[in-house]
Amino acid sequence: MTDDEITQAMAREMATKGGCEFHFSATSMLRAVAVLQLATRHPRLDDGHRLFIRTFVEHARAFFADCPTVLDVIRRGDDPREDRPWKTP
Repeated sequence: MTDDEITQAMAREMATKGGCEFHFSATSMLRAVAVLQLATRHPRLDDGHRLFIRTFVEHARAFFADCPTVLDVIRRGDDPREDRPWKTP
């Protein structure tokens, strides 16, 4: 199949699906936010993906509404100037 055929087939298949729900632990939610925020650093990320990430992060902010330190870390994750060097465990 060509890339266009694959894209069309995927669109047809996904049109038959309903919504999908995920249940994250608090730690997994913060990890997902961090990975998605990192993905926004990619210069070729399109607007659709950026909107998805913004929406996901806003849901995380609502989930962590009573966790001011976590909210501050999420805020920092939106700002590339707050990036830290990777530390190997």
